Amino acid sequence: MVKIILLLFFITSCASSRFERSTAPQNDSFLVETTIRFDGKRLNDWAQDNGVLGEATKLCQSGESDKGQQLLKDNLSTFRKDSSYWMVVGNCHWYGNDSAKAEYFYRLALGLGKSSKVTQAIHNNLGLLYMQRQLYPEARSELSKADQSLTAKYNLAQIELLMGNSRGAKSLLAELYRNNRQDPDVLASLAVAHLLDGNNKVALKVLSEVPEIENNRQDISFYKAMGFYLSGNVEKAEEQLNKVDKANETISRLSDMAKKLEQLVQEEVQRREDAAKAAQEAAEAKQASTQG
Repeated sequence: MVKIILLLFFITSCASSRFERSTAPQNDSFLVETTIRFDGKRLNDWAQDNGVLGEATKLCQSGESDKGQQLLKDNLSTFRKDSSYWMVVGNCHWYGNDSAKAEYFYRLALGLGKSSKVTQAIHNNLGLLYMQRQLYPEARSELSKADQSLTAKYNLAQIELLMGNSRGAKSLLAELYRNNRQDPDVLASLAVAHLLDGNNKVALKVLSEVPEIENNRQDISFYKAMGFYLSGNVEKAEEQLNKVDKANETISRLSDMAKKLEQLVQEEVQRREDAAKAAQEAAEAKQASTQG
């Protein structure tokens, strides 16, 4: 049951979408490959240094896809033969929840691709797109083509977790961990791999390595709650679940999983209370029969 919850969480969350939270620069393993975990200031500074394509990326990533697409259209003549341009067009459609158009423009960008860095990024994005559609063989194929991308290795690890292959996931995540031992998403994924193996104490130890600046993230609290629940510490599990805003629609997928875990925790608390009550009643009955 608990493993199913974990797998469902990854299917509907970070395994099938881009990162959806900001991360401090020193903890970001992927900052040279993707802006997706930049906060507003970092994204704005980066956009200023990267011209039209940087500004369009910022607009689309910030929820202003229409403005971003218009800026791209206004500069079509300048970038028509630039694969980076068409990748950004695809990204804007991705942010606008139009994966069909995103795929079309990613393929167009690949046809023009001359830069290995851009080609690697496109294959990673296509892999994510197929993960979203739950087309995991196709996703693996695309991500494997981005063999120099740390982000692609992370996403391949998510597929391994989805397939229940914790050993394969840990092998991929180990390289990322060696590269940066403070990345909260890498640490969280390693923890999940250990949870799937039943190594709950190891999982909690890994989560204890999450830097303090990232420790207030609600997904980290969720993983800790899972670790404590599986270790039998329902009090600590409840404490961590209380840190997750289960009514927040902006993190609805995480909230749904937290609600399901909370139900399991409450059922376990009730089971223990019933067992304790039954034991007490049995002891009282035995004492009464002895006295009688």
